[in-house]
Amino acid sequence: PEAFAILKWVGGAYLIYIGINMWRSKGKMSVNTSNATAVSRESLFTQGFVTAIANPKGWAFMISLLPPFISIEHDVAPQLLV
Repeated sequence: PEAFAILKWVGGAYLIYIGINMWRSKGKMSVNTSNATAVSRESLFTQGFVTAIANPKGWAFMISLLPPFISIEHDVAPQLLV
């Protein structure tokens, strides 16, 4: 529990740090729509998929959400697929 509490406070401080940096930024990530180029749907899907898979928050959410619903008496793979 102590490690979790430390992680919680460090994570909160990091989010505050990121928020302050974004608030103070000069809009460096704005998109110029006048010179926008066409991007394929496959490219957008791939970028979104890789971002979702690489996101540790998604993995942590699934790890904390799924155990109560997984039965050890049945195969795990079909349960995860559902």
